[in-house]
Amino acid sequence: SLQPNAVSFASALVACLDSGRWALALELCEHMAKCKVDPDLSSYSRVLM
Repeated sequence: SLQPNAVSFASALVACLDSGRWALALELCEHMAKCKVDPDLSSYSRVLM
């Protein structure tokens, strides 16, 4: 089963792609790659609100 943060990441990424925010999606992927454990997605969820 996916960790909650992985689910958050997936939904944030999908939201970025759906709204055409490719740069943000790429930045989100890079962020996840750097912070393999427990990434802080609050800044992204604020952007997506």
